Amino acid sequence: MSAQQQYEAWLKGLTKYLDKLANKVALFTYLKQQPVGDEHELAPVIFLPLIESLLVDSIISVAKLYESSSDRNLNKFLTFVENNRRNLVWQGEPITPQQIEDQRELITSKEKVITNVLAQRNKYFAHHDKEFFVESDNLGDSYPLSIDDVESLIRTAQEINNAHNWSLNRSMPMTLHEFYVVALDNMFQSLRNYRNQQKGSG
Repeated sequence: MSAQQQYEAWLKGLTKYLDKLANKVALFTYLKQQPVGDEHELAPVIFLPLIESLLVDSIISVAKLYESSSDRNLNKFLTFVENNRRNLVWQGEPITPQQIEDQRELITSKEKVITNVLAQRNKYFAHHDKEFFVESDNLGDSYPLSIDDVESLIRTAQEINNAHNWSLNRSMPMTLHEFYVVALDNMFQSLRNYRNQQKGSG
């Protein structure tokens, strides 16, 4: 596979990965932070475990983008582009060495959040650390992490991904976040309507 084919495939895979990850985090945020407050009551047997599953999946998934041992982390992506930049064909303005350096610095600026994501993943979500196996609530005290932190790492990856997509294809990935929110609003409204009908007929 040529450098061009590798770059295009890597970028395509990264775009798809980030789209799925952003949508899962959007769903978690909706279920966890909606001010209406009755979503969990509509179907608790589904939504309470779903919230936890989304959190676990989101932390493990975002960790893959930044952990040094991953074959497809963002720094290795930037190194690949740096080493093959002169052999790549771009439809837009080529990515410059300065852009690559700026993108590395953007990742470095998130170092504290990345450390906490990896720690939570390694000590609880992906493995059983004896320190947090029983007292999992203490995890956030030792390695504080909010969903806003997770979203900031996704936005960092999206910013890098978008820059490369624009240079390579003169196009920007489409986000489905707004469609997810509308679909969730409609779903919960249908559940409320059904609940109200059941109460009225009972």
